[in-house]
Amino acid sequence: MQVEFNTKNLLGRISVTPDLKNLYEAEIKKIVEKYFDFIDISNLEKIIIPDNFVSEVLEFQKNLYIKNPSVTDNDFGRALGKMLYDSVNNKFYIFIDPQLATFLIDDELFNIYFNNLDDDNTRRVISQRQYAYNLLCHELAHMEFHSNTIAPDTSTSYDHQIKSLIFNLFDEYYACRRSIIIPSDHYSSFNDEYIGGIEQRITEEKWRYKTRESELHEFVGLFHALTNQCLLGMVSVLGSLGGEPLQQHLFVDCKLGIIVNDFNVEFDNTYYKFIRDKAISFSPLLSSVVKNYYDSFRVFLSQRDNGVYYDIPD
Repeated sequence: MQVEFNTKNLLGRISVTPDLKNLYEAEIKKIVEKYFDFIDISNLEKIIIPDNFVSEVLEFQKNLYIKNPSVTDNDFGRALGKMLYDSVNNKFYIFIDPQLATFLIDDELFNIYFNNLDDDNTRRVISQRQYAYNLLCHELAHMEFHSNTIAPDTSTSYDHQIKSLIFNLFDEYYACRRSIIIPSDHYSSFNDEYIGGIEQRITEEKWRYKTRESELHEFVGLFHALTNQCLLGMVSVLGSLGGEPLQQHLFVDCKLGIIVNDFNVEFDNTYYKFIRDKAISFSPLLSSVVKNYYDSFRVFLSQRDNGVYYDIPD
């Protein structure tokens, strides 16, 4: 495993000298070996800290000839980490945004760098450091998951779309759950207000379609992008809770509230089976649960001979 610390500035104002670059590369490698030795990194080629996260992650995907390069950067969030797979050489690469990678240092350096802060800033910096550690472990867990699985075949059929969605949701759940060795308060942002805002946007987009302000294909694309965002937020929270039985109702003011417990139980079972057997299978219940979520917006999907049919009554 190699580490490339390629950002030119820390915190927007500290120039990264060759000595500082070497120091960070050694620190990040030490953190992986010291804290995350329970994850097999034999196929990890590099951890890369780019200077511009979004543009360089997209460019790297193009260099790997990945179809439809993407990185989350929208109204509802921006990715700060990304795992990429080189299928030709069977190697994985992990990118971490430089604004978080600044805090990927071990205790001794951390105390030297941040020992003169007041209490509020100390708490803020400690929170950022925990998030940075958690995110690094999170991306390593994505790599571990993909090293032991084969993604479902892509297809335009409804059943294949749902299977692919559930696979991706469990991928995120798994990464969140494996990384709770370093607790982070980051997942608290996926709360009722966040989910409720996205669900309200779905309702608004449906109304725009029904009043002919947008075309069907526009609504369908947004519907899946936004429901996926909600589902990913939900499984991220569930993964961060470590599979514990839900002591309180989550997302009680959201449509997600009708399915959250089913996902918690089923993904907990799947997690232990995967840890034990390195094999993955999903209960048919989850497909029904996703359909129930779609139905809650009164967007009814079904398979027809000529493709997926969308019934969208008022």
